[in-house]
Amino acid sequence: MDGFVINEEAIRKMLHCLRKHKPEQATREHAIKWLEILQGGFRKLAIEDPEFAEELEGMLLESEKSENEIQGTDSLGPSNEGQNA
Repeated sequence: MDGFVINEEAIRKMLHCLRKHKPEQATREHAIKWLEILQGGFRKLAIEDPEFAEELEGMLLESEKSENEIQGTDSLGPSNEGQNA
């Protein structure tokens, strides 16, 4: 998880997740707070058990890759979502 930066893409993805699972918390502020909490947790994990942190990162990346292959899209759906074709 080395080098994770909270950026617009991460915020957008977290908002997507919040809208799906916790719609009452689906605000930009909550998304940033969740990302900060996760970032701190992964940082602590990387210090305490770096091998497991790397294994977890690999599993997350593989999961995202598999999801993208199944959907044929990025993890948030088609990039032209909501637009007229």
